[in-house]
This record gives sequence, C-alpha cells and structure tokens, in this order.
Amino acid sequence: MKKKEIYRQLVTRYFSGSASVEEVEVFFRLLDRGELDEFLPTEGQRPKTVNIRWYAAAAAIVLFGSAALFWRHTAKPKPATAQIAANQFLNDKAPGTATATLSQSGGQPRTLDSHNNGAQIKKGGTITTPASGEFAVTLSDGTRIWLNSLSRLTVPDDFGKTDRTVNITGEAYVEVAPDPRRPFHVRVGDVDIQVLGTAFNVNAYGDEPYIKTTLIKGSIKLVRSGNSLLLKPGEEARADVGGLKIDTGENADQALAWKNGYFDLEGADIRTIMRQIARWYGVEIKYEGEPTKERFGGQIGRDLNLSELLTGLTKNNLHFRLEGNILTVLN
Repeated sequence: MKKKEIYRQLVTRYFSGSASVEEVEVFFRLLDRGELDEFLPTEGQRPKTVNIRWYAAAAAIVLFGSAALFWRHTAKPKPATAQIAANQFLNDKAPGTATATLSQSGGQPRTLDSHNNGAQIKKGGTITTPASGEFAVTLSDGTRIWLNSLSRLTVPDDFGKTDRTVNITGEAYVEVAPDPRRPFHVRVGDVDIQVLGTAFNVNAYGDEPYIKTTLIKGSIKLVRSGNSLLLKPGEEARADVGGLKIDTGENADQALAWKNGYFDLEGADIRTIMRQIARWYGVEIKYEGEPTKERFGGQIGRDLNLSELLTGLTKNNLHFRLEGNILTVLN
C-alpha cells in the first residue's frame, strides 16, 4: 500500500474515532511534522461536534476540527510549553481535593480532609463541600454518599428512627443500604426521591436548568407536587418548571463521570462545561462576546491543573483570560 493511502486511512480512522492507541500516537507524530496536512478535512468537512476522548488511563486526546492536542498526565510538560502556560495563566488553579466542613449541633464546625474521606457520620449534621472540593461519607445505616464540589448534605438528628430522610443540594451519588422497614428519602428542593435499596446520582445545582436524577441500579420513585414517576436503571428524570419527565438520553457513565474522576462533555455546550470548571477549580466565569454554539463530546480528566486544561483548549479555537479568580471566555 502506498504511503499516501496509508496516511489517508490513518486520518479517516482518527476522525471517525476508530483509531487504536498506537495509531493515535503515530497520527500526532506525523501531524507535528506536517506530513498529514493534505489529508486533513477541510472546514466544511469537519465534524460540528468537538471531540475529547480518553484512549488510556494516562493519556487524553483533545480534538477540535482538524487541530489536535495530545498529552500524558504522567509526563511533565516541556520547558517551552510550561513557559507558555505560565505566561498565559499567571494564577494557575490546582484540581479539587477531598475536603468538606462538618457542622453538628452542640459543636464547632470541623474541617474534613482526605484522612476522613469515606468515614462514618454517627449522628446528624450538615456536610458542605466548597468549590474545588469533593467528599464521601457513610451514614449510620451504612448508606454511602459522595458529594461533588459546592454541595451540601443535611442529616437530621433523628435519622433512622422511623424513616431515613436526608436533604441534598448540589450534586451527589447515593448508594442506599437496603432496609425495607425504614424507607430512604432524599429531599432535593421540592422533589422527594423515595428508595428502598438502590444507587443513583442527583444533580441539583442552582445554576443548572433542572434537577437531574439518574438511576444506576434498583428503582426509585420521584414525587413532586402530587405527581410521581418511577425510574428504571439507566433512566434519568428531569424536574423543571414544566414538571417531571423521563429522559433516556444520558447513560450512567456520563452521570457518574465526576465521581469517577473525569468530565464527560458529551453533547455539552461551552456554558455547561464552564459551569463544571467553575465549581471544580473555584473560579468565576465571564464571557466577552457571544460564546460558541458548538457542542462538545468525549471526556477529560479532573486531575489536570486549570492551566493544563486551558492551554489545550486555546490551541483549538477557544480562548481564555485568567485573572485572579476570574476566568473569561473570549470570543
């Protein structure tokens, strides 16, 4: 097979997402040398969705149209690249860590960190995660709850005496310990999630357009203003001003991406992505001009420094300015 045909097939496989890890590495070596320029899609042929894909635990691929960036989490950036990042983003932000505050009646607020992550909370209280924080707790009945950044879990002092009711704001993944005699309730705003023994994710941030509950296993019933619906595993319920409805468009992997250590950007627009970045890196987002209407796809790790994430994006027709805690998206 002639070299040109091999290059053409390699480019086709890369843009279709079917390239192997080895083929992807070859693709970028050739791309850096300019040997693939004549085979890259023209502007009109490029996918309208931006692709961000994981090919291995330590490697991420970011693809915007015909431009691409490849980096390994385990490798230190080259000096020139590091200097560029330092010049562009002088106030870098590290990724979030396991941290929370526990407030209980009769005591002073207590700061929790990685040494307490997953520990059992034996009585009622409120656990709050800050921006750039996440935390896991085990309740007295064995139920396990993971909190994403800027989230709050409130457990009443009488938890478990007759039923088991908690309140959640923000985002949480819940694995309920089975106990048919004591139903488990999660109150999220005006929505009551009723379960026996199951696992689900709930996203109820105030800046998101709706409350989103994704069932992983078991079954749950959502009740709101006299209306109710039952979810089956893999289904998602959305609660907004129009009421409750089931949406089967999002899978469990996407709902649990934050808990599993990455951002899943499938179908997300830039505003949705920036809300996630704001919570995880503790920055305020502003926009200059009208942001792109482009939709994104794929995944990227939450263990990157903000400068690493932004440096990758700036090479691909997205531009930012980071000043203190304000991250501006430039048109």
